[in-house]
Amino acid sequence: QQDAVDYAHAHGVLVVAATGNDAEGVFYPAAFEHALAVAATTMDDSHASFSNFGPEVDVAAPGVDIHSTWPWRTGYWTTSGTSMAAPHVSGLAALAWSLEPDLSAGEVTHVITATAADVHTLGWDEYTGWGRVDALAATRQIVESQVHLSKAVTAASVGAHDVLTYTISLGNDGSREVTVVISDSLPAEVRFLSAEPPAHYVSATHELVWGALALAVGTQATMTVAVEVVDTLAPCAEIRNSVSLLFAGLAEPIVAGAAYRRAPYCTYLPISPVRDPIPRRP
Repeated sequence: QQDAVDYAHAHGVLVVAATGNDAEGVFYPAAFEHALAVAATTMDDSHASFSNFGPEVDVAAPGVDIHSTWPWRTGYWTTSGTSMAAPHVSGLAALAWSLEPDLSAGEVTHVITATAADVHTLGWDEYTGWGRVDALAATRQIVESQVHLSKAVTAASVGAHDVLTYTISLGNDGSREVTVVISDSLPAEVRFLSAEPPAHYVSATHELVWGALALAVGTQATMTVAVEVVDTLAPCAEIRNSVSLLFAGLAEPIVAGAAYRRAPYCTYLPISPVRDPIPRRP
């Protein structure tokens, strides 16, 4: 079996295997070198009591009361086990490759382990490995390294009825074209005036949306927005104006943020785009 795992690894295949369900040492093939060994966690992110453990464990995934297809049942069945946990990791690997097909099996493994959430002890442990897999964090690590998003304000200080102009810039630093949707949630204290290129203004949510934008490798896009300040705040109160970037095919934005502090005659202070820290383990 080790020869089979080695052969798969040598040909760029990521072998994902369940650790076993007897609350003892990790079973083979998960215990083999070059296999990604997956333990099970519960609904509250605890180590599942049945999940095998040991030095070979790489990551954990939900494995208790999982509703899935079942070969000995008609249709679907709810059951528990590390065999229910391992498919979560296989699916995450497939997602990683769909976002960046040129990643090697080792690089996909690193993304999965480096972004796993510590749920048992800090750092690696023999029950959950590097932690419970986190698909959103893994996606961010892959895609945020490709596309940068920034925001700049041109006005120094404003009061009620003054016009504020700012720009949103994004660029593709990756190795393939990406398609993104940009949305800008305007604060209640401003009235939308114009955007270039034109954006769809959603009055119900006070939001600007630029539809699907194909961003070629090495290119940059810039949006310029003008708003009028319509409300007077207490001196140096805070007003937030967030920008989010949604990658085609993903269910939620993965880059968000940018806040500005303002009040009549106070300076707008641009803050770097807010990004959740991504753990990067060696």
